[in-house]
Amino acid sequence: MAGNLPSPSRSHLNRIGAKMAPSPHPDSLSSSIEYTPEYNAFIEKLAEYHEKRGTEFIREPRVGSRSIDLFKLYTMVMERGGYDKVSDEKLAWRKLGQDFNLGTLNLPALAFSLKTVYYKNLAAYEISTVHGKEPPPKEILEYQTAKGGALLTRTMENYKPRKDMNDHSEASGDDGTPARGERNGSEETPGSGGRVTRGLRQAPPQSSLFYQVDWQISYTEDGTMFSSNVLDGAEGTPNILERIARLTKLDVDDNIQPAEFSDALLQVIEAALTMRNMVMLEENAQYVSEMAPLRDFLSIALNLPNLESVIELKHYALDIAEQLTRYLHFEENDPLYISLLAQLQSQDRGAILTSLRAIGRISMDLEENNLLRGVPKAAVQNIMDWTILNDEEMVHACLDFLYQYTAVVDNVDFLTTNVQVEPLVNQLTRLLTHGAKDVVKEIGRVPDGREPAPDDLARLPRELLTQLLRLEEPDRSSQWLRCLFEEDPQQAITQIKLWAAYQECFIPTVQETGRSILPAADFIKNQTAADEQHQAAGIPLSAVLVLRNLARNLSKTDAEQNVVKLGGVSFVDKLFKPVEPRLYEVMAHNKALTMYMTDLLSSVNAS
Repeated sequence: MAGNLPSPSRSHLNRIGAKMAPSPHPDSLSSSIEYTPEYNAFIEKLAEYHEKRGTEFIREPRVGSRSIDLFKLYTMVMERGGYDKVSDEKLAWRKLGQDFNLGTLNLPALAFSLKTVYYKNLAAYEISTVHGKEPPPKEILEYQTAKGGALLTRTMENYKPRKDMNDHSEASGDDGTPARGERNGSEETPGSGGRVTRGLRQAPPQSSLFYQVDWQISYTEDGTMFSSNVLDGAEGTPNILERIARLTKLDVDDNIQPAEFSDALLQVIEAALTMRNMVMLEENAQYVSEMAPLRDFLSIALNLPNLESVIELKHYALDIAEQLTRYLHFEENDPLYISLLAQLQSQDRGAILTSLRAIGRISMDLEENNLLRGVPKAAVQNIMDWTILNDEEMVHACLDFLYQYTAVVDNVDFLTTNVQVEPLVNQLTRLLTHGAKDVVKEIGRVPDGREPAPDDLARLPRELLTQLLRLEEPDRSSQWLRCLFEEDPQQAITQIKLWAAYQECFIPTVQETGRSILPAADFIKNQTAADEQHQAAGIPLSAVLVLRNLARNLSKTDAEQNVVKLGGVSFVDKLFKPVEPRLYEVMAHNKALTMYMTDLLSSVNAS
């Protein structure tokens, strides 16, 4: 891929000049630093030490969103025996990170950043003042990463930086993992749990595959974010697409690839597959959705060159995005949102379907609405064209997108002014009869012995309702269905009646629980999966919901207001009057859609 994402351990990511970093006022940063006389004296002494040593010094380095008190950090490390002893202890830097309230999100990276802060600013000072020894030269100390330990015995002769070590390992106290070719036979077999675990933590080689770039991550705010290859690990990189566009592409032959290239790409794909499998668990997906580097990775992966060798990687990236977007809110200029919309221009059916599902799930579990702003004209036109295909899965995905898209007045205004809406309305009207069959009903002389469905459905006991309210959708609707209904060949119930009962049960609890109810289309899909005996309305229901959105929102658009002012034919009349007889015909024959067809025709006639 464009470049693998290494640990934020590059020495130049956390440096500014000792004289150029004055001590800020206590109120200038939201930190827990106590500006005591002891603290101020220690910082001045430390700054003087770095000036004499010729190294750069940060008075108040940041890890994540917090400023680190160097005096407190130095004191805590000294209480634990010094840098080398802490580095030798398993997970010691993570424990220190918890003492600094760095949070639990991506704790290994934060712990390594904290270790780097000590390594760059305090390690040499410790060796000089506490141990009374000459610290190693800055070329093998401050100018190197914080991997490993044994600073007291490090010399120019015995220190050889290993490029094949895992940059992420130091957050947990490990020494890293050798490359595949250097593993001995015993490490290749899963006879030791520790060996297998260390092998899984091996990072892919830090070399570019498709672009001339070496991606790095920084969790600090020291000005290095302006470098084109440095990603913001704390907040995400808003201009990552512009950076990718400026990269120099490498000459990659998609037919013949060197062994090193194939091995590196295979590791990247395996890592993406692992992440894809992890986020299939809802708790994992919600957890990693807050990790900014993962969103940057998805943007990078989805914007790789159009080569056959990266198709599998892109599909894994889309699968990951599909599981994450329900927990994310996107602005119109968000790189990942733009990257997902760009997939709607591809020729890959699988990529298009997954992208549509990912876009349709945006903000599903959040209070914010999915407004779908900024969808390109070409993408909207493609979606409208795909509704004509004889492909039920594709048509379903397109109608789900259009249902959310047309729920926003600005989007409907964009439709009327930039694309031809008449073909869409005509096609949606045709889809109202999708799957319809001519049925000859034979009326027997013997009275029908089946019992009619009850008019009033049973209500849930309060105790059972309380248990259901703890569940997330769609599990809640499935469990509700199983609690109230059982299969009976002698009775039948329409899905519209089920939907009305579901609304009646859970709408009053929305404010109490903070959990919104499922949209009608999602409820019916979920109900169909729970009980395959029920005949889902499917495509006709989705089509009438889109038509209803159009009829309701057309009259609110600026384009409609301008037409009315000029005395022209309104868009509602222009689009719906030609198909109005057909709408009445569908309403008369499809009883399951009666409620929605009534709303649609009322909106048409009211305009």
